[in-house]
Amino acid sequence: MRPYALLSAVLLTALNVPAAVAGAHRAHGAAHPLAKRDTSASVTVDVPLHAPSSAFTVGRDLVGLSIEGDRWAEWVGPKQKNTYFNNLLNNLGAITGRPPNIRVGADSQDHTFFNKSVAVATATFPASSTATPYPEASNVEVSGAYYALSRFLPKGTHVVWGVNLLSNDTDNAVLEAKAITSTFSKGGASHAAGITLDALLIGNEPDLYANKGYRLKASWTPGAFVSQWESFAHAIINATKLQARTTEIWFGAMDISSNIASWAPFSPQNLFATGVLNSSLSSYIKTYSQHHYQSSVCSDVSGPSAEIGTFMNKATIRSNLSLFDSDIAFVKSNGLAYILGETNSISCHGYAGVSNTAAAALWAIDYTLQAVVHGITKLYFHEGIGYKYNMIQPVHLDSSPLDGTPVSLAPHIQPEYYAPIVIANFLGNSLTTKISELTIPTSSPASSYLSAYAAFDSKSGALKRAVLVNLNPFLATSNVTQSARPSTTVSLSLGSTKCPESIHVRRLKIGHADDTSGLTFGGVSYETSSGKPSGKTVVETVKVGKDGIASVVISDSEAVLVEFKY
Repeated sequence: MRPYALLSAVLLTALNVPAAVAGAHRAHGAAHPLAKRDTSASVTVDVPLHAPSSAFTVGRDLVGLSIEGDRWAEWVGPKQKNTYFNNLLNNLGAITGRPPNIRVGADSQDHTFFNKSVAVATATFPASSTATPYPEASNVEVSGAYYALSRFLPKGTHVVWGVNLLSNDTDNAVLEAKAITSTFSKGGASHAAGITLDALLIGNEPDLYANKGYRLKASWTPGAFVSQWESFAHAIINATKLQARTTEIWFGAMDISSNIASWAPFSPQNLFATGVLNSSLSSYIKTYSQHHYQSSVCSDVSGPSAEIGTFMNKATIRSNLSLFDSDIAFVKSNGLAYILGETNSISCHGYAGVSNTAAAALWAIDYTLQAVVHGITKLYFHEGIGYKYNMIQPVHLDSSPLDGTPVSLAPHIQPEYYAPIVIANFLGNSLTTKISELTIPTSSPASSYLSAYAAFDSKSGALKRAVLVNLNPFLATSNVTQSARPSTTVSLSLGSTKCPESIHVRRLKIGHADDTSGLTFGGVSYETSSGKPSGKTVVETVKVGKDGIASVVISDSEAVLVEFKY
């Protein structure tokens, strides 16, 4: 059997949960009205000095990227590394001590076929449109060189690779899996570059196969899916000699939540009822992967549910995630971790004027940390060349991601990139961190728009940091000057004994929630041609009073990171 000293592979299946109640791509939960408030407000928030017993432990790899596989070579570089993309990943790695996890595949993985005669990859794309300027490929042919491009990722990166289940061709899936494991095995290029394979993902959103005409609705049941998935998993394991002690299978990855009655057949409860956890594959199954988007414009490009006011709304974020609570509890009761293996703002590549704005950065901070307190341990934010919701546009674009009109756009970040920057600083570089949501008193109007979380040392439980997010939208169309911008004074109450002496504050500065550029975090900009940070770090110091209170003013559409100094 082939040794996998540095290989931690995972076999998965990906199922997507775009927020939907009526149809596969509508928003979970109800839209909530904008909070009405005065131009200034104040609230006192109690901050414990030690982690409460209810705190959640998460790793520094909380936020990863899910990358559409059809144009993988452009992301990492076809012949040498894409320096711009690498720099942006390294920015995050410099903060946490490890580059973000990368998942490659998604929709196009189920249209990918192995062809050793292909130099790297060839892809066929449907015609672009105003609504979808950069569609996913309808057919992709790849050789082993395609997977070996993983070597161009930053050293220390952990990767999840997808294989094709849709075509129902076991031989093809095995060829793909063998090519993947080869580059990550001893002597392989990706192994030599210090890149680790965490998972093989079998199929993408198979619960939608029947709806899309790829399987017969009458016979495509949870049992039929699990049977086919098990057949592929056994074939891959036998061909690659993967061992349970070094590999796992992320199971699930459905398109919708079991809380939606019309989609309940593919719930984790029904999938596990097939006996898959009692099969010979059980030792490989440690993670359940779900897909989810806050909203969708797949069938409604006008985006009535995707406006900034309802999108970056505290109640909406929570009502979306709470739909998964019973699923999460069930999955965890079976000893598995629950992750969002694909997620982002608005499905079908995002919505112009929302997904590509500063609102998405604020949303992603609150959404990610709120996911943690619901029991979700990792989130992979989906990216594709030219997608509206990207954190990163890694290559030059000739067509606008917004409407397909001719443009000349250099590689660049979009505002949502600042979300993992803030979250990485919030978590720090410890292997794990304990996180707890701070309570905003319901007696205060701020409870409707202000979110707050605390981070604690995972060993000692000592308070380390806090992040505050003001989700009230301050828009360019508001006709309010920056000097009159509404704000909230947050008094952090730390107790009168053994509390920190001061706090250090760094701000995610945003002109307006609908801005598409011009953001800074702690005075530092990442909107550079190199992808490297630019600017002098700006840190505000606030003394903690004798009463144990330190106050921070946070403007509408702003986030602040607080570090406690003892």
